[in-house]
Amino acid sequence: MSMYVNGEIVEDTLISEEMERMRPQYEQVFANMEQTERENQLKQWAKENLTEQFILKQEADKRDYDVAEEVQKTYSDLIEKAGGKDKFFEERGLDKSSEDEVLKDIELQTKIRRLVSEIQDSADAPTFEEIEDYYQGSKEKFVIPEMVRASHIVKHLAPGEENDEAYEELQGVLERIKNGEKDFAEFAAEYSECPDQGGDLGYFARGKMVEDFEDIAFGMEVGEVSEVFRTEFGFHIAKVTDRQPERQCGLDEVKDYIENQLQEQKKEEALEKFLDKHVKKASIEEK
Repeated sequence: MSMYVNGEIVEDTLISEEMERMRPQYEQVFANMEQTERENQLKQWAKENLTEQFILKQEADKRDYDVAEEVQKTYSDLIEKAGGKDKFFEERGLDKSSEDEVLKDIELQTKIRRLVSEIQDSADAPTFEEIEDYYQGSKEKFVIPEMVRASHIVKHLAPGEENDEAYEELQGVLERIKNGEKDFAEFAAEYSECPDQGGDLGYFARGKMVEDFEDIAFGMEVGEVSEVFRTEFGFHIAKVTDRQPERQCGLDEVKDYIENQLQEQKKEEALEKFLDKHVKKASIEEK
């Protein structure tokens, strides 16, 4: 039994391909279903997806868009990327007699993109009230965690490697830091194997560095210098130079992000509304 959308056949091979494309995404959704039921549900969703794709293609094909220049540019770009016309057709398993067919396909895809863009561009811009409601309902998304800024002096070691000489060298450097011989950054520039910017690592939250390093850094006060300690990367001396507490971002800081998110939602909703309208009017048959 084949499916027809407004009289146009949807080949069984397309349905099978769409099922396989969707399968990884929906495997967890179907985890508790019996095998036959799972396959039937996946097939139904594949058919629904293809129905929308066919309707979009049919509606785009009706549009009197002038896309000739864009089609030629796309075709030329594809040939150039393939390394010439012969290679372009060879890669696709076609011969040059198929050129008109290829150009028609590019034209249709170009029209589909133009139609989708037209539909989505018709979506209303988010209002300030919508932006504010989104912010108030999602404040937990806009929290900047506690951060520290630290510098370090490091001697790298391979995993499991021991090096008493490197450890003793850093112990000597630590004593000189404690004696105030010169600034921490100067010692980092001279002795660290990551000397850039005086060993400054900038600001970081938990989860950005290895746990052993973070435990030391987040347990120190601003201006404090650590003892020599070991991580999987080697021996370190760390100094915390600043600390910023967790804080809630204000609406003004995240307004542009929220506006973009809402605009994308509205674009998708506009496309869904367009497709829903045309699916309801479509002739969809299986025979």
